[in-house]
Amino acid sequence: MDDTGIQERNHVEYAIDWTSETGVNIRHFQVQLEYRREGRGTTVLQEIITEYKSKGAEYFVVNIGGGEGVRKFLEENGFVIIEEEHNHITAEFELDHI
Repeated sequence: MDDTGIQERNHVEYAIDWTSETGVNIRHFQVQLEYRREGRGTTVLQEIITEYKSKGAEYFVVNIGGGEGVRKFLEENGFVIIEEEHNHITAEFELDHI
């Protein structure tokens, strides 16, 4: 059930893998520079969550590089920061929090 490789939607690059029957890992998520701060990242992230929820996902883990902007983006989209070290963020989101 892996969706290996980087995909692109609405100028947002992302890579997703199933970690279990109900868990999804977003291991790459990046809005192309010239399209940042337009809401594209939020839109695509919500589309991904909706799409994978329909496939049986119950929780999401994000493991991506980023600083304060990425932290803020994830928190604004309902993710809880689990670890932040050396410009790398791990966060999780459980669907029962929607």
